[in-house]
Amino acid sequence: MKKLKKHLYASLAVLILLPQFVLANCLEDYETRRADLKHKATFGLAKSGAKAVGVTGVSTLAIGYAFYAPGPFAGISYVVGAVGAGVPAIGTVIGIETAVLINLNKTKKIIKLIEQAYDYEGKQFDRFAKRLIRKSDGRLTKQEIGDYIQTANEQGALCDASIVSPRKQRRFKKTEKLKFKLASKKEIRKYILSL
Repeated sequence: MKKLKKHLYASLAVLILLPQFVLANCLEDYETRRADLKHKATFGLAKSGAKAVGVTGVSTLAIGYAFYAPGPFAGISYVVGAVGAGVPAIGTVIGIETAVLINLNKTKKIIKLIEQAYDYEGKQFDRFAKRLIRKSDGRLTKQEIGDYIQTANEQGALCDASIVSPRKQRRFKKTEKLKFKLASKKEIRKYILSL
């Protein structure tokens, strides 16, 4: 009798909690991607800086040594190498960090879009719906757009690489990385317009 009660309580708990898990289907993947990008933005600076300095530094040091070592200015080769390593490394680090921060912002906006689609209002959803209504020549309404986003989220279409570009699909098949299976706003827009 006790085992039956335990089984019934466990089944009841699953039935109560199941809709919450279904509704959060793709949001969890987007949140995971956002957390990865936050970590990369915070701690990736040191990694990318070290890589950039290492690669450019060795090559520039070798060039500096080749030019200045034979003559009386042998000590300058190290200065030229250090300066030559630092300048390209700074540019590389800035470029990498900028790309990470842009992707972090895009991911945050998609999370907001999905959350706001359930309320049919909000800044991100209103902007997205306004643009989509304009592109569809008025055949779509905000309610329909919200419903399409909700359905895609609940079915997992936003996070299973089914609506992403063919290029991202090929890359996902090769690497299984999360960033290649999550749909961007552009891909969500194309998906809704194709329905």
